[in-house]
Amino acid sequence: RKAAVCKMTNSGNDDLNIDFDDFDDVVAPDPDSSKPADPGDSFATDESVLNEKEFRRALDRFYVQTQNADICNAPIGERIEPESDFQKILEEIGMQRRVDDGGKISTYIADGITHNTFARNLDAYLEDTEKREIFLHSFEADIEDDDKTLLYLSPSVSERGPADTLFRALLLTKNAQAAVFEMVMKKAEYFAKDAQGDKGSNDRLALACIAQIRYLDVVYDPKPLFNSIFDRELEEWRCMARDVVIQSLPEILPNISTQQDAADNLRQMFLKTVNDNPYTFRISILRALTVLRTDAEMSDKIRGELIRNVMTIEPGVLPELVTYCLSTIQKDDKSSFRNVLCGLRGNLKIEKLKFRRGDNSKKTLGNIVTKIFVAISKKTKFGGTRLWKQVCTVLHVDEGWGHEDNERAESVDDILPKDAKEFELFDVLLSFALMDIENCDRLVFAAFKHQLLSIRHRIDEFKEIISTAIAFKEFSTRFLDAILSFSQHLIWSSEAHLISGGAFLLEKLFVSVEKHRERILNQITAHLNDIDSEATAALSILQNLVQKHADMLIPFIERLHGTFNLLSLLSTENIRRLFHVLVVLQMTSAENVDAQYQDEFKLRIDAMLSSPCARENTWGVIGLLMRLHAYIALGGHTEEELELTVSQTLATLDLKTRANSNVRAIFYSNLARLLDENPRMPRSEAMLEWSEILRQEFREVFFEKRNEEISSNRLEDDRYTRVECKEWLRLGEIVSEQLTEGSITKGLRIGELLPLFELLRAFARQKRRWEGDDTQEAYINHWTRFLFAFEANISMKGVDLEARENERRAINCDIFCYAIQWIRLLLNTFADCELPTAADNQLVGDVMRKKFALMLECQKSLIYTIKKVGEYPLPHMESSGRKEVIIHGEGGQILKKTPPTKRPVDVGTEENDVVTVHDADVILNDEEQNMEQEDEAGDAGKENAKVDADIGNTKAAIKLQPNEMAEHPTIRKRKSDCKRKLVDVNRVLSYFSPFRLVTVIRLIQLLPKKRKQTTFLLENLQKILEVVLPKKEKKVAPWMAYSEIPLGDMPVDHGDSKLVWRLISSVLPVLFSILDGSVQYFRSLMDTSTLDDRLKRDYFHQMAALLRASLCVLKDIFKCREVAKPQSSRDEACETEKSKRARFERRKYVMELIEKAMLDVDAVRDIGGEEDAEISVLNYLIKVADVIPSLDCAVELLDVFSAMEGVPDGQRLQIARAALSFLRKEWLDEGGNPLKGADLNRAVAMILYLYIRLRRESKRLLAIQWIITNKVAELVPDEERRRSKISHMEECIDSELGTEEEHAHFCCFTKGTFSSVYKVLFHSLNETVKTLSMNAIERSTLKLDEFFLQWKQAASCFCLLTLMIRIKDLRNSSVLLCAAREGRIFLHSFSSKSSFLHLLTAEKRFAKYAAGANSVMKTVQIGNRSLQNISVYAKTSKCIVLLKLLPELRAASEMFIRAVHSVMIGVDCDDAFQIGLLKSRNLDGEEMKGPEESLSDEEEGKSSDVDDAKENKRGGSQN
Repeated sequence: RKAAVCKMTNSGNDDLNIDFDDFDDVVAPDPDSSKPADPGDSFATDESVLNEKEFRRALDRFYVQTQNADICNAPIGERIEPESDFQKILEEIGMQRRVDDGGKISTYIADGITHNTFARNLDAYLEDTEKREIFLHSFEADIEDDDKTLLYLSPSVSERGPADTLFRALLLTKNAQAAVFEMVMKKAEYFAKDAQGDKGSNDRLALACIAQIRYLDVVYDPKPLFNSIFDRELEEWRCMARDVVIQSLPEILPNISTQQDAADNLRQMFLKTVNDNPYTFRISILRALTVLRTDAEMSDKIRGELIRNVMTIEPGVLPELVTYCLSTIQKDDKSSFRNVLCGLRGNLKIEKLKFRRGDNSKKTLGNIVTKIFVAISKKTKFGGTRLWKQVCTVLHVDEGWGHEDNERAESVDDILPKDAKEFELFDVLLSFALMDIENCDRLVFAAFKHQLLSIRHRIDEFKEIISTAIAFKEFSTRFLDAILSFSQHLIWSSEAHLISGGAFLLEKLFVSVEKHRERILNQITAHLNDIDSEATAALSILQNLVQKHADMLIPFIERLHGTFNLLSLLSTENIRRLFHVLVVLQMTSAENVDAQYQDEFKLRIDAMLSSPCARENTWGVIGLLMRLHAYIALGGHTEEELELTVSQTLATLDLKTRANSNVRAIFYSNLARLLDENPRMPRSEAMLEWSEILRQEFREVFFEKRNEEISSNRLEDDRYTRVECKEWLRLGEIVSEQLTEGSITKGLRIGELLPLFELLRAFARQKRRWEGDDTQEAYINHWTRFLFAFEANISMKGVDLEARENERRAINCDIFCYAIQWIRLLLNTFADCELPTAADNQLVGDVMRKKFALMLECQKSLIYTIKKVGEYPLPHMESSGRKEVIIHGEGGQILKKTPPTKRPVDVGTEENDVVTVHDADVILNDEEQNMEQEDEAGDAGKENAKVDADIGNTKAAIKLQPNEMAEHPTIRKRKSDCKRKLVDVNRVLSYFSPFRLVTVIRLIQLLPKKRKQTTFLLENLQKILEVVLPKKEKKVAPWMAYSEIPLGDMPVDHGDSKLVWRLISSVLPVLFSILDGSVQYFRSLMDTSTLDDRLKRDYFHQMAALLRASLCVLKDIFKCREVAKPQSSRDEACETEKSKRARFERRKYVMELIEKAMLDVDAVRDIGGEEDAEISVLNYLIKVADVIPSLDCAVELLDVFSAMEGVPDGQRLQIARAALSFLRKEWLDEGGNPLKGADLNRAVAMILYLYIRLRRESKRLLAIQWIITNKVAELVPDEERRRSKISHMEECIDSELGTEEEHAHFCCFTKGTFSSVYKVLFHSLNETVKTLSMNAIERSTLKLDEFFLQWKQAASCFCLLTLMIRIKDLRNSSVLLCAAREGRIFLHSFSSKSSFLHLLTAEKRFAKYAAGANSVMKTVQIGNRSLQNISVYAKTSKCIVLLKLLPELRAASEMFIRAVHSVMIGVDCDDAFQIGLLKSRNLDGEEMKGPEESLSDEEEGKSSDVDDAKENKRGGSQN
């Protein structure tokens, strides 16, 4: 840096022209200038008062002249006589006043000396105290005159050329530095605050004063200088001088300690109220703080105060503040970055930022937000892994949660707590900024996806936050690439919520980022492909934009019309959406768009309707109907225009669809949907007339009168038909006519049956709306209008149950399929039909029973026939516009084939090979999870397999040419048949229409004593309850796109919550009667040992299935969210008092209904309401446990028990003992053979886990120990017991169990189930141990003795479980993986703070528990040694999965040893602790001969145990 240079010119009025340095790019503003500040400049200032180029040239000349005296010809002028005492003293020292030819007065350094020599002379002169006082006093008096002040601020001249100022010379003297510094500061304050006259000139003079004190060669005593600066009220100065002096502090105060004090003073000054340009004031402080040197503690203090007050300062300062906070983070700091981000997250409420009056930063909020997160992004990018871990912790975990452990987290599961944090606006902006970094950590993506997937209770709020974030246009533009890429990967996902989130992002980006709308639209349309979930997401975006922001899409209408070429890739539903977008956009832009685009849509639709291809005909039908839909929905037309449009549309479609039954069926179904979606549609006479024609045609074509009373077909006997009814549905005849020559067209009309009936119902509903008749008579007329179709018997002619040919069997299957679908439609339609008379209602009930019985018979026959046929295409799927479903049976291939369709085949491409662009990135994989296989052999490769959720494994089906392939290096091939889907025969019923809740409820009430039928209905009721009364939100299977969801799993409108609960309440008494009837049946068989008759065995299994189904329904009702307590603490905290009360009342009502039903059948004794209804239900269910017939029923009953609330301890123990009784039984399958395999393993694991959870918390460890010691240990041979040291463990007695359990043999504990039992026991052990902490003692929920006893039991359980891996007959890879994983968790729990070892930290507790603690630690160490032997096995067997777990296991073992050692040192007993190398042993405990070593530390020695250490502590140390 160069010293400031001042020039004073005396011409006329002695005007001054003072030039000074710009102080490190700080440009001082001219207070008299009204020029607006540049918004792009972070320090909003005016133009410089100095020409920088000229200034640099002057410095060059000055340098050359001072280095070579011979070439210096500077004019020195003539001497002027001194005017004051001070000037006389100056001449005595060697400085004169001179005036040149131009009248310019300046100071002259005489005798040819340099400025530095002059300064040394001054210092020598001022060494005399008396002289110094006179000199300083005279100087202070002299500078009271502003002209003299300006003279002394101006550069001196000498024989060597220009020289520095007098002020600068005085400031370089040791004896006068502090005093002169004070004088300079006074003059600067005077010019910047109090001086009269021109403010611009005064500011320049103030800056000239400040220039003298910058970059002094030496500062002799910084304290006076520090005091001189901070004793002044700098905030009251005008902004130019104030800001410059603040930013000059690092140059003025070079001393480190003084800089630290200056930083502390600036911290306090930062928040002061300033009237003159507070923006530049705070910016100057931040820039000064950035340069000042401070230690870590002071930096943390300053950062903390600044961040806490971010909302009290000007928004324009925030980028500079964040930059300062990030720049002061030290490289070796482990948590400051996280603390800064957490502080900003907690204090910076971006959505509340507002500019204050007088704020002249000239920035937008978007610009400020962008700069903040660009700074954070850059810091993270160049900060390495350490900062990535900290920022991921901020995104995943609420502030204050386990930061130390999170530093070592390697996956989402490692750092996500049970109740993960909820994103705020700061988190969303931070995530987007981090995603812009190349190789962004996948945990950032995982955190964002977790918000979309798991925190569903605030999804609307979260979407509002996202909208606010993207509304910052500058931010969205800056990070557009990252947000686009992330939204693309979200849409590629298989999770519906992630797809929805990606679509939402693209929609908001299109609205917000105006400059890049074409690019965003291209990305949206790129998702229009054969992947239904992607196409649906893209079209939902376009639909929302058309509805809310059609004007934004109008410029791109030509681009959207190009999507006509993609129709072949889209499903029927998505074609409907696309046409809706195009039609609405066309009608909205009628005045703004060329006529050619107006006509293009109509021409394309006409061409499709006239095409010979049925598929294009379907597109044309949908297009024309969507045009009518938009015409109705947008309105603005007269009744005549609407009537004309409706009549023309119906006439056109009626004519064009006559030739193809499937196309006509799609026409019917879409027209019915149009009517349902437009309930306020104006009355149309054309539609009413056409509906009457259709109704007549429906009855004439599909129904007939039949007079014969006896039929030879058993499917038409009196079990399924009504003799009184003479009208028959010609189902069998129409289907069988398909193979009759000359009647193919007529036969194909069977596909119109279902859609036409639905259309007629839609017409009837619309007619009632138009007529506005809500009377009872109108309601009855509505039902009687279609009662003929409901009552009509179903003709099954053409069904040949004895057929051997596949062609005839295919006809049978067709008839069965249409019969099933027709009956389901009728039952759903008439389930809530209520007629005026009881006889009519009884008739409806009788018809429903018969139709339902026929449906079940058809379902059974269909499955049986398909198994004989081999492969069979479901006929009703094609007419619904869905993918063709091929049911795969067990027989040979059928000869029947669907009509061939022509399709072009590209040369060189296989039929089903589709080339697609690579779609997945490893960074966006869903959270990994460990899936343990239940294979008894225990394949280690499967046991700990990492399974990534499929993130859109299928993408746009785009056939690429060879030259295009080069542009897509990451491509893959997949076998794909977009129009066919193979399904196993056992899932065929999933592809028929689902039942409504009211249908199932009414059928249950009509058929309470039909075993098979009731079981079928209860299973359907359970599926419905999972939807209408979910325990948690149900997700679609990750491998299944929306279009591939079976028809039976499609969503159905079951009514609102009130209707649902009314229906459930009505069926509860019937449900209990079914349950009690099953229980009574099995109770009657308690004395029967075997069932010899096959019919009796079948009856037994049917009743078991009925009992299981009824228990499942009860469990779902008891566990639903409207009845059960919230599952998580977060949900419970969010629950309002009103909802809590409503839940309590509803649960009470349900239990009272069941209790009343129990009293009606005398299942319980009436005690006059003295006992709670739920306890009565519980007591009844406990009695049911004695007669449980199957393992599935046992599991379901325990699930019902787990759903009960407020169970007393006595009943809990009864239920637990019942669970043990289930484990004692030997369960049989339907063939009478012992049950085995995965079903047994899964059920045993669930029963055992529920048993442990049913025990009191204080008794769970005892229960685990008792099972291991007394029951599981029985699986170990005697010789193995001795070798593995299991026999050395102490016996365990559970006082709450009786002799029956003590001496019983547990048939469910076998070598085959050992793996499952082992996992449950070890997991339950760790789950229970987590609650054992000293915090429980502090809360008085646990006593010290009980705490110690439970840890002793836990240590014994751990030791026994780890020793069992030495048993060759029991261990497998699954057991070893479980031991390594769960053993590490136990060691971590044992060693962590507030656990068992904390018991020994206090001397009093150590004295009491030392002896017992020694035994506990030895027991744990035995188990630890056994775990370490796994490493030898993993290396010798090269088990990769086990090898991955070894580092963490070793780390846990070392942490355990260090924790024990630390405790021993803390109580001065380190002599009781020894460390040594153990010999390497295999899993059998045999010593390994090779050089393999296993490092392990021991806490016990030969004779020095904790007891000896206790004595040593009292009497001296033992060597």
